Amino acid sequence: MYSGTKKAIQNKNSIALVLRPKIITIASWMTYRRVMRYDIRKKKIHNRKNPAQQINFLISCTINDKKEMECLIKKGVNGIQTDYPRRLTNIVKEFGLRRW
Repeated sequence: MYSGTKKAIQNKNSIALVLRPKIITIASWMTYRRVMRYDIRKKKIHNRKNPAQQINFLISCTINDKKEMECLIKKGVNGIQTDYPRRLTNIVKEFGLRRW
């Protein structure tokens, strides 16, 4: 129900955007990790089966905690929206990734 990848596939978009649940949601980070795990798997399967209509980017919004950023990068997200870009830039450098 909360899958950004599923919506991107339905609308034939190459970018999937997944918003984090509100703080008032019970176990919001745990719920968000589950949604992201599902979306990452769904993106890989879809891209394998549909090379002409791939989802190129899976973007996570709005992540401000350093450990959460690291977790999502390890899981394989392509982008993170944050209120703290310098924090994210430092993490990207630590992982040896490039910023775009």
